[in-house]
Amino acid sequence: MLARDWYYTERRRVGIDSAVASLYDRHDNSDSRANAALTMLGLKPGWRVADIGCGNGVLACEAAAMGADVDAIDVSPAMLALAGDVAGKRILDAGCGAGPLFAELRDRGAIVTGIDPSAKMLELARRRLDEGVTLNQGALGSDPLPYPDATFDDAIACLVLHYLQDWTAPLAELRRVLVPGGRLIVAVNHPFVYKLLYPDASYSLIAEYSEDYTFSGKSAVLTYWHRPLHAMTAAFTAAGFRISVISEPPPAPGARERFPDELATLPTGASFLCFLFFVLEAAQ
Repeated sequence: MLARDWYYTERRRVGIDSAVASLYDRHDNSDSRANAALTMLGLKPGWRVADIGCGNGVLACEAAAMGADVDAIDVSPAMLALAGDVAGKRILDAGCGAGPLFAELRDRGAIVTGIDPSAKMLELARRRLDEGVTLNQGALGSDPLPYPDATFDDAIACLVLHYLQDWTAPLAELRRVLVPGGRLIVAVNHPFVYKLLYPDASYSLIAEYSEDYTFSGKSAVLTYWHRPLHAMTAAFTAAGFRISVISEPPPAPGARERFPDELATLPTGASFLCFLFFVLEAAQ
């Protein structure tokens, strides 16, 4: 299935989508973005909406609280499959948002620490996870992470890096806080999407791009950073990581039952080319 079908056609047909979610998922001034995005949609109780690529899940949670019937297509199953057995591992959830991955990892026996730049997201995470969890406020790349060297066995960066222009400092910090041989598990927007949307643009160059949307008469501009695959892999290796897995997984089990119309054209076993996943190992 072409990513364009999801990113630039189907997502406009459903209610809450990955584009609107980006208003809140972006890591700048994000405290005010959830309400703004839902207001733009004109969300009403009883709506059946889908959050495609729901990331941290904050918009889906807010929509449900407003009385909507929410489905969410999440990357968590793919991330958890790549993480494997995490029992007893110390894991950093970088850009933890409202804590959906944090909760899944903790339930599998991991010792999880979360960090996010948004106080509101951390408040929602504490509400989800209960008091006593380890959550810190901070942003990748702006300041050093507030942890000693070699603190974590694994780190997760789920739908975070594609909002950042420069990956050098964020990856260096993630490498620093991992033990030698530790893993960084990453999910980003698939670079294939950019070329499909902008066929005349250069796939090979790192480029900022924005999309204009109108929701209920209000305009929104969403900004991303396209990176070709070779630029991603070069950034990872320059930071001291070895790439052990590159994954383009199919939809999660149960997705076809929940979204039969949206996935009707996707052959069984075919990849869902909206997101790209990596498992990286910190150099020994």
